[in-house]
Amino acid sequence: MAEFFATYLNQFTYSGLVAALICTGIGLPFPESIILIIGGFMAYSGRTDLYYTGLACYGGVLTGDMVSYHMGRRWGDKIIHKTTVSGVLTDEKWKKVKEHFTKHEGKTIFFSRFIPGIRVAAHIMAGILKVRSLKFFFINSTAALINVSLTVYAGYIFGSRMEKILYILRGLSIFLITIISAGVGVGVIYYLVKRKRAQQDFPS
Repeated sequence: MAEFFATYLNQFTYSGLVAALICTGIGLPFPESIILIIGGFMAYSGRTDLYYTGLACYGGVLTGDMVSYHMGRRWGDKIIHKTTVSGVLTDEKWKKVKEHFTKHEGKTIFFSRFIPGIRVAAHIMAGILKVRSLKFFFINSTAALINVSLTVYAGYIFGSRMEKILYILRGLSIFLITIISAGVGVGVIYYLVKRKRAQQDFPS
């Protein structure tokens, strides 16, 4: 999947980065940090400009975060009802989560931006609990500026190493495809031989 995103981003560059980050911001099960690192690597390899790459990534991240926040504000009651009915979140746990979030509102919004798997849930929760839009945007945009800058720059700085990693991964992919294809081929041959023997043992 990482190679798919790399190909996709290489083709669409800035718009691709924005679109992919918006998708991860609203819950696409793919690490946001990988896309940011790929963005930095694209700048390292000369496909994009580092400054504009950072802006595109920052804009995509903020847009996705605000969408998930407004999802919480708009459909908060339905989300909570669905999670409690399905047993994912009991009434007691929801009460504790609500109390903790309300007590540490700013800290939770800020630090959740650096924790994959919690980030989207925290943004939706902020919307559910009706955190003021400007407050959420200010805290989250500050955290995102740090997070996005560092991650994109890491992809840019370690670009040469990433080239080696991508080369190795590409080689592993070819190896795995070869092994799987060979296995499927052996399985088909075995099935055909077994079927032919069965027909010989039980002639019609």
